[in-house]
Amino acid sequence: MKKQNTIKQEEDEETLQSLSVNRILMDMIEESRNKGGDETVLLMVVDANTVKIISSCLKMSDILGTGIISIEKLELKRATLPNFQAVYFVSPTKESIDRIVADYSNESAPQYNKLHVFFSSFCPQELLEELVTPSILKRMITCKQFNMSYMLKD
Repeated sequence: MKKQNTIKQEEDEETLQSLSVNRILMDMIEESRNKGGDETVLLMVVDANTVKIISSCLKMSDILGTGIISIEKLELKRATLPNFQAVYFVSPTKESIDRIVADYSNESAPQYNKLHVFFSSFCPQELLEELVTPSILKRMITCKQFNMSYMLKD
């Protein structure tokens, strides 16, 4: 009887890694897909910091296995894909905000059709105010502070 309780207890326990994986795959990607509509095609945009956060708990192939068609780095030149929706997982820095704003500065040729923004940690009010431009507001579906600014190690 004691052995069964121990096994049950181990099954019920969740590790920080499993919670982190679930947070990324379900709370970020699946939620974005559900909010985006039936024909949603998603890609993910990450910055130098958040790519490390994701890599610490997942393989990039795990993310691509969820239907994300591509993982792009925010800092690099990216192809304009106006038919796709982007899931931005970024650090709340001026550089990241400026790059997102630049993606939508040309209203007739935005980088992506719609966007879902997830910040890795608390985003100060002044940075949020920089993000909420008219061209972004009409395309933004999600904007959340994800509070996941840590890296896991084995």
